[in-house]
Amino acid sequence: MKSCRAILLLGLCGPALAAAPLEEQAGIPQTPFENTRYTLGFEVYVAGGKLPAAWQVARKAVAERPSDPVWLKRYAQVSEWVGQPAEALAAWLKLARLGGSEESWSAVGRLAPMLLDDEALLAYRQRLAGQRPGDRDTLLRLIETYERLGRPEAGLAFLKTLENRQAGSVVLEAEATLAERSGQDEAAIAALSRLLARTPTNEGWLLRRASLQYRRGQLAEARAGLAAVEPRMPVAATGYWQTYADLSRLLNDGETARRAYQVLVAQGKDGESDLWNYASLLQDSDPLAAAGMQERLYRRFGRDNGAINALSLWQSEHAWTAIDGFLDGLSAVESARLSANPAFLEQRARYYWLRGRLADARRDYRQGLQLSPASVRLTQGLAGVLLAQDDAPALRQLLVSRDTLARRSEALWPAWIAGWQRLRQPATALPYQLAWQQRHPEDALAALALADTLQAVNQPEAAERLRRLILARAGGYLDAESPERRQQLQDALLALNLPRMLPDRAWRQLTARRRAAPDTFSRDLMLGWLLNHEATDSAMALAAETSAAQPLPGWADLGFALTAGDRGAMDALLNQRVEELPVYDRLEAAERLQRNRLATDLAFRTLEDEAPDDDELHHRFTRLGAANGRRLDVQSRRGRQSGLDLSGVALGGNMPLDDRNRLVFAIDDERASRRDQGLWGTEPAARREWSVGLNRQTPRSRWHFGLHGLDGVAANNGFRVSQDYTMDRTLALDWLLDRHGGSRDSLAMHLAGMDNRAVAGLRWTPDGRLSVNARLEQHRYQAQTGEGLGRGRVMAIDTGFRLFAAQPDQVLKLQLGVGQFSDDANTVSPLTAALIPAGTVIDSRFFMPADYRQWALAWAFGQLPEDRLARGWRSFGEIGFNRSDNSGNGYRLELGLHGPVLGGDSLQLQFRADRSGLNQGNDTRELRLDYRIFY
Repeated sequence: MKSCRAILLLGLCGPALAAAPLEEQAGIPQTPFENTRYTLGFEVYVAGGKLPAAWQVARKAVAERPSDPVWLKRYAQVSEWVGQPAEALAAWLKLARLGGSEESWSAVGRLAPMLLDDEALLAYRQRLAGQRPGDRDTLLRLIETYERLGRPEAGLAFLKTLENRQAGSVVLEAEATLAERSGQDEAAIAALSRLLARTPTNEGWLLRRASLQYRRGQLAEARAGLAAVEPRMPVAATGYWQTYADLSRLLNDGETARRAYQVLVAQGKDGESDLWNYASLLQDSDPLAAAGMQERLYRRFGRDNGAINALSLWQSEHAWTAIDGFLDGLSAVESARLSANPAFLEQRARYYWLRGRLADARRDYRQGLQLSPASVRLTQGLAGVLLAQDDAPALRQLLVSRDTLARRSEALWPAWIAGWQRLRQPATALPYQLAWQQRHPEDALAALALADTLQAVNQPEAAERLRRLILARAGGYLDAESPERRQQLQDALLALNLPRMLPDRAWRQLTARRRAAPDTFSRDLMLGWLLNHEATDSAMALAAETSAAQPLPGWADLGFALTAGDRGAMDALLNQRVEELPVYDRLEAAERLQRNRLATDLAFRTLEDEAPDDDELHHRFTRLGAANGRRLDVQSRRGRQSGLDLSGVALGGNMPLDDRNRLVFAIDDERASRRDQGLWGTEPAARREWSVGLNRQTPRSRWHFGLHGLDGVAANNGFRVSQDYTMDRTLALDWLLDRHGGSRDSLAMHLAGMDNRAVAGLRWTPDGRLSVNARLEQHRYQAQTGEGLGRGRVMAIDTGFRLFAAQPDQVLKLQLGVGQFSDDANTVSPLTAALIPAGTVIDSRFFMPADYRQWALAWAFGQLPEDRLARGWRSFGEIGFNRSDNSGNGYRLELGLHGPVLGGDSLQLQFRADRSGLNQGNDTRELRLDYRIFY
């Protein structure tokens, strides 16, 4: 009853009590402590609602009797009533420690959290843990209190006391938790191990111990702890199997890791990282299974890299069906998203390339480069596809446009080397080869390829030095090579050594290599050796034995086709494999087939891209371009001869109708004026000559059928037929029939006469340097007004010898000629006679050449055939001496410049001065300008 009253009074007095400190509301009792008196006073004050006074009484009583449980309780209670919770907590705690009741401990548990007094709270929770050592929540709150106080060692020691009294799993788990949180890993591992000794398959404890051991670098111990319970672990323990798999993988126990990952996959509990790790683990041992994991990664988690890696792995195993199924199964949305990823495009392009779908591969590589222009791998792949497609223009465009990227990316150098070599531009490939050799001096195969390039760019000494160095160090190179490249290097060294061996030894080496490995390399090497040693029959027999299973290289096929005259085979090779054919052989094949445009284009591109200094190729191009190009010619000339000033202009053209037939035309206007009136009668008439004709090329012949007209003293029309017949590579015949054609056998004949002639010739060119031409001519001369003037016969032999096989040509010429002429002594018409000066017999003798025997020796340089084609500016000229039995000594001087102006044209400026018995000893001076444009 008294308690209720006190509480009521406390509630009513509360607002007033808060108004002033307790010391001001009630004073400290002055009387000495006497228990009965103080007890009565306390009770009266409480009953009367004078709680500050009661608090002062209880306070002094506790001071006098600090261990009196009655007064401690009174003081604790009244301290709470008067708003002094800290005083109350201290009193309740002291009372509780003196063996107080549950009430005192409950008060401590209630007040300590409010006052954030962790020391008091610790005491409360220690008692509670001692009473309930199996209560997990109690122990967790206890270790939290120890952590806040920063006394984990004390906490562990306290938990040890509990463990010793009752070693329950909850106490051990709390011990492990506190040790783990405080960084005492060994203590935590020990506690967890004791727990696991009781419950070995507890997943949480297993993972915690493994994590602690992993953190301490004890991977083997962590994995061993997990392995010990593997047979008893349920498949649903996802965390266990993930950790077990990862630890096994890190310790290179692939079998265990695969087994653990497979449990996860089978239960559908595999995460993204599990699939990555599992695929990585399977990549070497089972690429197809790894590809399946990568595909699963894409399907479940939408990771593009999963699709990309799956394609790569399937390709490595040639799992084409799997790739087809995956690509076909992509939705339009998925395909569009993946196609925006350059790495996916690279893998799909590579697949298309391997399957021979080069157009699709090229499309993907180009699309990838649009998304990632600086990608080396995409650039490398596109270069490879263009090489496989043999698309020279596109390949050239790629190599040129990405040259900067290639120069700074070593990975692209092999592709750039292969590309420029395929384009037959060894000089452009050379810098990349030199750079590669500097970075990889141990690469003997690359060094041998570099030597071939040096040879191709006219550095034979450097090439030979490099080859000798490789041969000297062959043993070291072979030892350093990988097994798959060692045989390739051995083959390259054998090919390099063959020309240095005696034939018998070389044949034994070839036979041994062929017997050891009857592959295409040994076959081709043997074929080349046989053909070089003119053993054509043996080479054809070898080809017949192997070509069904091993197709012949283009050079061998073309060589056999040329030998056999197989036009069908030549045509097929030019259509399908032209880039791999030898330069001179493919030109010869094109010419034999009268594919003149192709021959000209091949010669031009080879000179332009591959061998600009090849003298023989330059001559062939000159001849082909002149014979087969479409062109217009303009000429202007001015000179003097035998008392006349001569000037003329000419226009001509030559255009193909098809590969065998060409239309040719020309018109020439010439005017002459007298310088010496004692040598000529009247002023010569203007002279115009025109012609139109058809040139036809057959396998061995070049025909010409033409009409022409001459209008000077009088107008006349005529015709011309000729044939140039090639018997073999060294011998050719030619003939010509010409009616009413112009003549330059004498100047008077040129101005007023015309020639009906028949010519037969023989040309012998045993090699690229020596040439011999023999010619027999029969002439029947007429005046342009129709009367006969006389007859003539000329026999001549011209020889030429090229002194050097380099540009410009240096040619030594020797000419022998005999001319026999007879006049008709006919009186000529007044129109013709007008040219004869006064005092001279007016008959045909004035116009006829004189008999002669003449020889001439000359040195010429840089000359081109009359139907010329030049690719660069060059000088030319000729200096010679001649002697004739009717005019004595003579000379010939010719100098000029020849070259392009706009690129597709040619300009020639020439000066000529000579005196020759062939012109009746006349002195001649001429300055001539010729311009030709090709279109």
